[in-house]
Amino acid sequence: HGLIVKRRITWTKLKESLAQTTIRLRPRAEHALSALLALHIPVTVVSAGLEHVIDLVLRPWFKIASLDDPNVISNTPFTIHLVANRILFDHDSTAATVRPHPPVTAANKHCIY
Repeated sequence: HGLIVKRRITWTKLKESLAQTTIRLRPRAEHALSALLALHIPVTVVSAGLEHVIDLVLRPWFKIASLDDPNVISNTPFTIHLVANRILFDHDSTAATVRPHPPVTAANKHCIY
């Protein structure tokens, strides 16, 4: 994640790059998430990945909300709450930092949420 900041990647460049890639959910993940949401079971995805990437992968099927998004009502059905590494961009839309610090990793994601 640090390379995105180090290389000063812009939000536009990141979106263009993501549009050219094929990222898929794991087999049956879409079905499992749909079933949980249909039953109004709250879903939180905790990932060591980048929030922007996960959002773009899930958004075609689900409403996505960050846990710190003030516009999300906590009991809104059909919303997946996402806890992952977020790129923060500066005034000219260039990657400035990644939050949280330290970032979510495979080794610590069990204690992040």
